[in-house]
Amino acid sequence: MKDEYDFSIAQRGKFFREGVRPAPPVHLDPEPIERPPVDIDEFWAKPDALGGRDFLPDGIPDDSPAEPDPRVFFDFDE
Repeated sequence: MKDEYDFSIAQRGKFFREGVRPAPPVHLDPEPIERPPVDIDEFWAKPDALGGRDFLPDGIPDDSPAEPDPRVFFDFDE
């Protein structure tokens, strides 16, 4: 990058176009997509049919399955 740039020959509004809608570099839909409501029982039916209920037959445990690791992997104080 240069230390200084010469804008003495620049033209104000050279790329301005009246009434043109700018296109962002990322594709954005002009209207949000409306999604139908999700039936949660129907959503989980396939994983349950594949044996998902057998993985945690008693449900999600209340306490952590393992003790936290006491080692320090990142020291942000330094």
